[in-house]
Amino acid sequence: MCGKDVQKTMKVMIDRAVMSVCQNCARFGKPVTIPSKQKSAAPVQHSVRPAREPKDILDEGLELALDYPKRIREARAKMGWKQEELAAKVNEKKSVIKDLEAGTLVPDNNVVMKLERVLKIKLLEKPQTEGIVPQAKKKDMTIGDFIR
Repeated sequence: MCGKDVQKTMKVMIDRAVMSVCQNCARFGKPVTIPSKQKSAAPVQHSVRPAREPKDILDEGLELALDYPKRIREARAKMGWKQEELAAKVNEKKSVIKDLEAGTLVPDNNVVMKLERVLKIKLLEKPQTEGIVPQAKKKDMTIGDFIR
């Protein structure tokens, strides 16, 4: 509490908080003894699932569809779910779903994958390059160009 560097501290309870304090500050609380854990006969082993690496959208040459808000909104409505229900199913907040449907939030890879799986829709597509004409090197505009 006081900030002194001390060799030995004491555990005391001050206002329902257990703190390690110097002997001088210990007078402000009640001494606490923490029971040591009893060792069990056999150690408990926990199974740990390896974390799944999210697939990278850019590596596959896919990009998020421009009309993703509309696709999400229509698929949710087709399922008959409210935003809260969809949020619970994809383990996100309602505000995230609201912002996605409004188009003010761009989803990350994990959210895209969850939405595609739950709503059974495709939010990723190959980039459209049809109709794009490469532009010639632009030169500076002159007053004559402006008048024409």
